[in-house]
Amino acid sequence: MINVDTCKEQLVENLWLPYTKEAGQLFYPRLRKNKKMKIFSLTNENNLSDILKFEENNLIQRDDCIVWARTSFKKIRLETESVGGVLGPAHYPDTVLTNATAIAGHFPRDIINLDFSSQDIAIEDGRIEKEISSVEKTIELQNNSGGDKFLLFFTTIIDDRNINAADVKATSDAIQMNGWAGLNIEGFTSPIVDLENKKSFLREVISRLCAKYGYECTKIDINNIDIPSRTEKVFSVAGLFCRRG
Repeated sequence: MINVDTCKEQLVENLWLPYTKEAGQLFYPRLRKNKKMKIFSLTNENNLSDILKFEENNLIQRDDCIVWARTSFKKIRLETESVGGVLGPAHYPDTVLTNATAIAGHFPRDIINLDFSSQDIAIEDGRIEKEISSVEKTIELQNNSGGDKFLLFFTTIIDDRNINAADVKATSDAIQMNGWAGLNIEGFTSPIVDLENKKSFLREVISRLCAKYGYECTKIDINNIDIPSRTEKVFSVAGLFCRRG
């Protein structure tokens, strides 16, 4: 397992917190003292930095937070943090891709933090492709529950394995939507090998998956952080999405 705890403070300060502040102003401009945004977050007992920092800045209330734990031990630890609910323990993609109804009742959310780097990632072929599929399923939950706006964080670990863009497209296209011609991966040659193209692809595919469900991207950005003494990088996408029309 790769320990990325030391990277999270930098990620929160440089990307997550600025975007969450902007989301608060965009979504709830009249609320001044506390935006009270509702968050769904993949996390663990060592990675509550997002919730703690957002709470400190009066952007959320802890008892409105729903968090996801990977293991029983981490679930027990998180249950001592006074959050609104702790789901799991399980591998998030396995659950949301096979039994999404188990979490559907917790949507819509203002903030969806899909931080896969906090979920004891096993570096293996097909990992990022599966994470992307679970991102789409989560967007589908947001759409089906009537959510018209949200802030999405997608965070993973990029390693030297290729990303199979063709598989990402095939999996997404198997989920049909009226008026949707299919996931456009034009401009990306599969498999995706080099780091910069991987970052560009992940940024674009997140935006295009949201567009599939009728959400327009108002702003999107990325950040990547070197993991100490490792060749892998923590990579994060932040995007603000609002219902078209």
